[in-house]
Amino acid sequence: MSRHRIRFTLNDAPVEADVPAERLLLELLREDLGKTGTKDGCSVGVCGLPLQEAFIEEGGFQCGICTSGQLMAADALLRAKPAATTAEISDWQMGNLCRCTGYYGIARAIAKARDAR
Repeated sequence: MSRHRIRFTLNDAPVEADVPAERLLLELLREDLGKTGTKDGCSVGVCGLPLQEAFIEEGGFQCGICTSGQLMAADALLRAKPAATTAEISDWQMGNLCRCTGYYGIARAIAKARDAR
């Protein structure tokens, strides 16, 4: 197993770490550096990069607590209804409580992913 020395800036502080090639950034941040504010989604990573990218670009998450549920619901919606309407998107979101975004960024992200498919 190969190891790599990496250097980056985290919260305005330089960080240097020696990590195995297969180490996830999430693991490095949470387990090695104790930065538990970084949240894990579903740990599967198969909900589709366009959907994840849309969430990032449209501000579809802030604290990360509801993100995994929102992504899973959005993926299920877009699989079941590839041309989901704005009302359908809103209905599918309501199963996941979001206290940060007011759902607007999430709805924009889902619509953007829908349009990209």
